[in-house]
Amino acid sequence: MRKAAEASREKLLQNARSHKILIKKRLEMSRSSASGNPIRSLAGKWAKTRENLGTSTIVELLDASGRSKAQLSSDSMLFITKSLQRRKMKLHSEKYIAKAIRGLHSQGFNKEVRGLVEVLADKIKGFDQGFGPTGITSIAGLQKLRSCQETDKLLGALIPGVVNADESVTLDDMSSVIYGMQLLNPSEISTRMLRSVETRMQDFPEPMDTAHITASFFGLKRHARTLPGSRILQMLSEELKRVGEEGKRLNPIEASLVLEGVEAYTGKQIGDVDISRTVDKTLAMLAYHLEGQTIPGSLLAGCISSLKKSNKSSAGANKLYKTFASIVENSDLRRQHLNKLFKWTQEPDDLTQLGTSNVAVDASQRDGLEALASAAESRLKETPRERKKLLLDRGKRFMPPMSARR
Repeated sequence: MRKAAEASREKLLQNARSHKILIKKRLEMSRSSASGNPIRSLAGKWAKTRENLGTSTIVELLDASGRSKAQLSSDSMLFITKSLQRRKMKLHSEKYIAKAIRGLHSQGFNKEVRGLVEVLADKIKGFDQGFGPTGITSIAGLQKLRSCQETDKLLGALIPGVVNADESVTLDDMSSVIYGMQLLNPSEISTRMLRSVETRMQDFPEPMDTAHITASFFGLKRHARTLPGSRILQMLSEELKRVGEEGKRLNPIEASLVLEGVEAYTGKQIGDVDISRTVDKTLAMLAYHLEGQTIPGSLLAGCISSLKKSNKSSAGANKLYKTFASIVENSDLRRQHLNKLFKWTQEPDDLTQLGTSNVAVDASQRDGLEALASAAESRLKETPRERKKLLLDRGKRFMPPMSARR
């Protein structure tokens, strides 16, 4: 009897090892452009055969789908969910939790994904050990999930691991938690998670690199009305200032993420945080970071759209408008982008609301938007399409008729 049990256990281990090897081979294939989507094909094949998968195989499959950015079919997701549900074993291993969560970022958000999220929450619930860097950074895998009961359950199950995170976790790692919450609406659970990140940032202050600073700004965009979100914004603003003082510059994409993150912070005061002053300082620092850089037209339009939604009458916003005006003057933008910029600057509420916000500004600080309007208008007259039309008109005047050129 004992020998039979050992043989059965060895067979299960052998099957698990063979599944893991197969997944790794398929993942290597997925790196080849001619290989199609082997991870998705493998999951679909297993879903059709209804082969019973082990926990390790399931998390490896989810991790592989995340690494190869393969969105699994609805049938595959249902099969994986039921296979995981049949397993009595809890996911009380940081390695397993990290692989399962990391694989969610490529799955979108639908009924099947919500079912998997609910099962994962039940399997992770009760895990109260502190996460290391691997577990913390995997929480960025929640970035495609939206607010719902299942997502709240999963986020709540992950909170103890963040609260008790070990000392090897850096603030750059913690930025993954904020980034993973970018589509979640404020709730009791999400506020608790942000509070744990805020506590970590206060207790273990350390420099962050630019990529993680900007990712954190972007992740906060839906949490503008929460006190932990406002306090984290204040700390990130100081980090942005430090980066500038060290002579480093954000690139245009990073700056656009910061702008999109702060556009919802339009209030005056939240708790002990002066929001208007914090946003003003952030916008002024962005003006410094973007000075002299070239920004593609579509990205520039997105930046100005975000700036219009934020505190547009502050001194910092005015500096940023002037920086954008200088970029427009020195960049070769398409006509459609120039038209959009000029139209935005002519909207009445933009000009009439200057100077009416919480930050007091004088008349000399109200000319940024006018400078942008002037730059866009002048470039519209000099756009290549206009120059080409002008040259054609001149050619028609002086070019001899076709019969004379033969």
